[in-house]
Amino acid sequence: MNDTTITITRLLTDKLALNHSRIDTQAMPLPLAQGEALLKISRVAITTNNITYAAFGEAMQYWGFFPTDDDAWGHMPVWGFADVVASTVSGVEVGERFYGYFPIASHLSVVPEQGCASIIR
Repeated sequence: MNDTTITITRLLTDKLALNHSRIDTQAMPLPLAQGEALLKISRVAITTNNITYAAFGEAMQYWGFFPTDDDAWGHMPVWGFADVVASTVSGVEVGERFYGYFPIASHLSVVPEQGCASIIR
C-alpha cells in the first residue's frame, strides 16, 4: 500500500459458465474517504454453498452484493475473516478482525454501519 493507490486482487466467475474464472486486479485510490474502512481479507470458506450463490446469482441477487465493472462476470460471495488495515471510522480500529460476508478478493473497502458487523477479538 502506498499513499495514492492500493492494488486489489479479485477472483471473478463467468456468470454463464461457472467453471470459468479469472483473476482480476484493480487500483483503488487512497486515502480513504471519511466513513470508510479498508479490510484485508485473510481467510474464506469455499463450500458447495458458494456454488449455490453463483448458480442462483441472478434469481436471488447474489451477484449484486459485490458488483464488477463487467456484467458477464460476477464476484462470488463467501464467508470469512478480514482485518482492518486502514480506517476513517470512529470505533473501527486498525487491527480489528471481522467475520462476515465478503468477496473472493484481497481487500474490500466498506462503509460500516452500527450493528452490521461482528468483531472477533
